[in-house]
Amino acid sequence: PNFLTKRERETAALQRRQEEAEAIRQRNEELLKKHDTFNKEAERTAVKDDGGRDRHRHEEDDQID
Repeated sequence: PNFLTKRERETAALQRRQEEAEAIRQRNEELLKKHDTFNKEAERTAVKDDGGRDRHRHEEDDQID
């Protein structure tokens, strides 16, 4: 067995933590980009759909008068 010194174990642990933190940071950035893309697409879709929804509401108002 290869026994590590305390300093070597600490160094290895710090390296692992830095790699894990970087992986989490990258994953969060990717999720943020996906979220932004989804929101932009949802806004575009909402703008297209609003006209149709309001049109029917106004048609009902015209029929009541």
